[in-house]
Amino acid sequence: MTALGTVTAGNLSHADIVYPAGHIIQMNSTRNVAMDISRSGNKLTPAGTGITCVLPNDLQSSSKLFVQFSTQVGEDSGGHWAIQTFFTFFCNSVDVAPYTISTNNQGAGLGSASYVGEATNGFYQSANVSGCILFTPTGSGAARRTVELGWASSASSSYASWLNRASNTSTNYRTGGTNIVLMEIAQ
Repeated sequence: MTALGTVTAGNLSHADIVYPAGHIIQMNSTRNVAMDISRSGNKLTPAGTGITCVLPNDLQSSSKLFVQFSTQVGEDSGGHWAIQTFFTFFCNSVDVAPYTISTNNQGAGLGSASYVGEATNGFYQSANVSGCILFTPTGSGAARRTVELGWASSASSSYASWLNRASNTSTNYRTGGTNIVLMEIAQ
């Protein structure tokens, strides 16, 4: 331990260590560039994307989690041009930023995107979406320190949505990846 009280070696997650409120206890990040993550059909109910981030050590009992993401989303062309695709996170199977249909045209989820351009060429486009949230995790062990990016739609239209790319596949419309940063924050 340094003269300033900074722990520099040993078991940094020991229960007897008291970190000041707001201190980042541990963090991890993940990047996914897979171009085959899609969802179609009725997307009213949020579902996981399969993209997760896990902290290496169990959390202290009073800690909160801070998670942020950025992603690219593309959609099929069609008459759904004003329908939002919302993003959220799941922790221990709990949706930590839920939305309902009644929240349309209000802040919903952690971020959203829709296409308002020409409906016939929308499949060449993608949108960058980002968001963050501080929340109290539930459960124990790995389930309590794991988050999964989730997504849903504001309508039951059956168009397909894609992560990390535009919908068109005849040429390379790769538009980026999905990044997640997860931190344990002392309270």
